[in-house]
Amino acid sequence: MSAVTLDPATHRYAVDGRHVPGVTEILRAAGLTPSMEWVTDYALDRGRQVHAAIALDAEGALDEASVDPVVAPRLAAYRAFRAAAGARLEVVEIETPRYHEGLRFCGTLDQLVRWDGALSVLELKTGPKEKHHPLQVGGYQELVGAPTGLVLYLSSDGSYKLDTVERDARTAFLVCLQLWHVKERWGCHS
Repeated sequence: MSAVTLDPATHRYAVDGRHVPGVTEILRAAGLTPSMEWVTDYALDRGRQVHAAIALDAEGALDEASVDPVVAPRLAAYRAFRAAAGARLEVVEIETPRYHEGLRFCGTLDQLVRWDGALSVLELKTGPKEKHHPLQVGGYQELVGAPTGLVLYLSSDGSYKLDTVERDARTAFLVCLQLWHVKERWGCHS
């Protein structure tokens, strides 16, 4: 089995020491994600904190007193979603870097779950809905072989919205991946 590493500072993956593209890098190279220039460090940090709190909460290891007031409503939204989902949702895995050996790409999906008994990708978002989110989930679906994908938007008011990802998002991601490999082969990455 290949060793997958993720550099948290650059968000770049390596497999056995060699660079391998990640889902977000692939979509960015295809021109399908917005520039990250407008995203503030505050927003990025908030997202990381929410994800960390949710992971700790899922493990039963969250210290409630440590939850930042900015994180608390989004954590409450996630908990409300879990309560409403009940037996429909079973969390299988949280934020584990993975590598698809056949297609040569990596990714770290937020949660691998069983939704109504079927393996599914659950992507958590703390910001506004973006057009590339389904493509991102499609990449993660391909990475783990999940037939379904979901995006859960967690709001600052404690509410949430669950979107189901269309089946064609997975196919669209594969087109982006092929384009990335063509650019790599012909030295066209900038």
